[in-house]
Amino acid sequence: MYENSTLIPPNETDRVAIVEAKYRRLRNVLIVGAVVVVSVFLIAFATARHWTKVDVPEHPETFRSEEYLTGAYEVEQDGINPCWVDQDWTDCINEMVDQYNGACANVELTVSADALCTRYGESIDEMKREDRAGWVVETLGGWGHLSRYSEMSMRQVSNDDFRPAVTHEAVCYLGFLGECEQSGGSAPWNSGETT
Repeated sequence: MYENSTLIPPNETDRVAIVEAKYRRLRNVLIVGAVVVVSVFLIAFATARHWTKVDVPEHPETFRSEEYLTGAYEVEQDGINPCWVDQDWTDCINEMVDQYNGACANVELTVSADALCTRYGESIDEMKREDRAGWVVETLGGWGHLSRYSEMSMRQVSNDDFRPAVTHEAVCYLGFLGECEQSGGSAPWNSGETT
């Protein structure tokens, strides 16, 4: 009866309808699933958080103290007068001028050395004003031999050890995928790494 007929038997029609309905539901589920996946994917990229992760912290520059020559000279006097009693007055002046020239002349002096040399020079000028032929030294003053030494000072010198932080750009998707900062921003959580 059904051999030459182009009609599908009634029970076969029901089965075809059921199969078509299943395929339509499966197709709809796949379409909805694809839309959801694409939507999540788009949302993840649209809300991705880019941040800079510090792999190795910065090493700040350190310094050391170093002694150095300033280029100026300090001058001291020992309090032992270069002249002697009964010495010719002019010879004593020349002796003090030699002390002055050896310690104070033609060099950069510190503030205290400049003050000492100025007073020493004034003493020499005063002696020159009193100079009389044939005079001799009767008493010795408080001026002594002058000595000069290089001024030293301290300065801070770099150890040339500054190293910048080593960083890389990290991305966090949906707040938990990729490299995400922990709340508080301290240590990042990385979904792809183990510690």
